[in-house]
Amino acid sequence: LNYEQVGVPKDAGTAGGTYFDLHSMHVLLKHLGDPHLCAKAIHVAGSKGKGSTAAMLASILRSSGLAVGVYTSPHITALTERISTQRGGSISATQFADLIQR
Repeated sequence: LNYEQVGVPKDAGTAGGTYFDLHSMHVLLKHLGDPHLCAKAIHVAGSKGKGSTAAMLASILRSSGLAVGVYTSPHITALTERISTQRGGSISATQFADLIQR
């Protein structure tokens, strides 16, 4: 089913929806202390140019003195490429392992 052509179901994202159910995600977020409610984030979406747009936004925000992290998907050669740090480089394998073990 191509949702770009037919549209997203009207009850998508609701507990009673027949296509999408975000209930488990809401439970997980609540268990984690609802971190999404206090994080300042920019979500870049679309079919073309997301990586370039995210890189430009990160560069602009860093040059303005803000601490910036970027998560992208998919990775090219290593899973650690998905997360970049304040300096703009990918996190190390050790940093990634520390995050996973928390």
